Amino acid sequence: MKKLFKQGLGLVLAVVMVLGLIPGTTNLKAYAAKEMPLSNGYIYFQSVVSKMDFDFVYDAEGKHVPSKMKGISYDKSTNTLTLNNVSKALYELKIQGMGDLTINLKGNNKLKDLDCGYTSVSARVTVTFTGNGKLTMNSKYQGEQVHGFILVCGPDAKLTIGKNVSMDINGTSSNPPLQIYRRLETKGAQSKYLSISGSHSSGSLKWNSSYQQYEWNKTTFTKTGGGSSSGGSSSSKTAVKPAQVKNPKASSASKKVTLTWTKLSKNCTGYQAQLSTNKNFKNAKTKKLTSKNKNKATWSSLKAGKTVYLRVRAYNTKNKKTKYGSWSKTVKIKVKSGSSKKSSTSKSSVPNVTGIKATSPQSGYADFTWTKLTKNCAGYQAQLSYDSKFATTYDYNLPGPNYYNVYWYGLTSGKYVYFRIRAYDTKNGKKVYGAWSSAKKVKVK
Repeated sequence: MKKLFKQGLGLVLAVVMVLGLIPGTTNLKAYAAKEMPLSNGYIYFQSVVSKMDFDFVYDAEGKHVPSKMKGISYDKSTNTLTLNNVSKALYELKIQGMGDLTINLKGNNKLKDLDCGYTSVSARVTVTFTGNGKLTMNSKYQGEQVHGFILVCGPDAKLTIGKNVSMDINGTSSNPPLQIYRRLETKGAQSKYLSISGSHSSGSLKWNSSYQQYEWNKTTFTKTGGGSSSGGSSSSKTAVKPAQVKNPKASSASKKVTLTWTKLSKNCTGYQAQLSTNKNFKNAKTKKLTSKNKNKATWSSLKAGKTVYLRVRAYNTKNKKTKYGSWSKTVKIKVKSGSSKKSSTSKSSVPNVTGIKATSPQSGYADFTWTKLTKNCAGYQAQLSYDSKFATTYDYNLPGPNYYNVYWYGLTSGKYVYFRIRAYDTKNGKKVYGAWSSAKKVKVK
C-alpha cells in the first residue's frame, strides 16, 4: 500500500506542492476542501510471505466477511481496534479510510508493519496508540531480519503514541520506523504530526522531499511504556465522566451555522453537538464527533432568518462503556442568508469573475479555470455541486488572486457537476464578496 500511495497519488503531490512553495509560480492549482468520498473503510491483515493470504477485521462496504481472529477486535462505535497478544510477525496491518482510528494495545503484539491510508484527499487521518501493551516490529524470517514501519498517510495525517505504550521497531534508512506521509510540507511544525508520550529513544522527524513525508531520523525506534506488558488495558476499568465543555461559540453564513468550543485534554473520546429551533432542544439535530481534537460542528441548508439553539457535551468511552459530560451552556444565533456577508461589511467594488472554462480531463475529475482578477481581489470562493441550484455544495476558498485554477476528483463518472465562483476583497479585516458567477457545468468522464 505504501507504494500505491507514493506512486498512485504522485499527481496529487505534484499539484499541491505549488501552493505557495515554488517561487515564481503564477498558475497555481488547489484541491477542493471537500471532495466526494471514493470508497468506504477497511482493516485487514496481509501476509508478506503470500500476498494471497489475508484476513479482514472490518469492511465498511460488506464485500468481505470479517475473520474471527484470536485477540483482535474492532469497536465501530468508538472506531477502536484492539490487539491483545496478537502474534503476526509476518503480516502487514492494512488500514484505509478509517479517519481518526484508535489502536488499543494489550499484552505483547508482533506485526511486520502498519500501513494506514485515506480514500479522500480531504479526509483527516490519525492513528492513536493507547493501552499499556507492547508492539514489536522486529523479527526474523528464515534467519533474515524483517524490517518494520508505521506509515500514516493523509492530507491531515498524525501519529500519536500514548504514555504507557511500548514499541520496538527495526526499520532501515530507506524505510524508517515512523513515517507520516503528507501532501504538503510545513516546516517547523513537526510536533503537529507526531506526538509521543513517555520514555522513548532519542531522535526526531526529518522532512523527505522525495516522498513528501516526515520520517524518524534513525533506523530504530524503541519506547518503554509506564504500564505492564502482560495484558489488560489500564488500571481503571470504567470510563471517567468528562468535564463540561466550555466556551461554545456560534457563527452563521450562507444558511449555515457552525458551533465551536474549547477542546478537552483528558477523559474525552469525542463530542456530541446539537442544533434545534426549540430552546428545549426538541427534535434536535445531533452530530457525533469521534475525536477529542475535533471542536467544530457545522449544519447546512438551514432556513435563513430562523433562530437556532446550540449546545455540546463530551463523552468518554472505555471498555465499551460510555459516560457523557454535562451539556455546555446554550448559545443561539439567527441563520444568515447567502447575501449576509455583503450586508455585514461596507460596499466594495469587487469585480465579477469571468472567462470560466470547465473540462473533465479523465475519469472522476473536473477541472475549472477562469480569468485572473488584477484589482480589488484578495482571493476566491469556489463551489461545486451535483445540483444546478447549488442546494448542496462543496466549497473551497482560494487565498490569493493568483489562484485561478481549481479541480476536484473522486467525482461520479457520467454525472454532470455545476461550478460557480466569486471573488472577495478584504476591508478593515473583513471579507467583502462579489457576486456569484454564472454556473458552468461539465459531464464527468
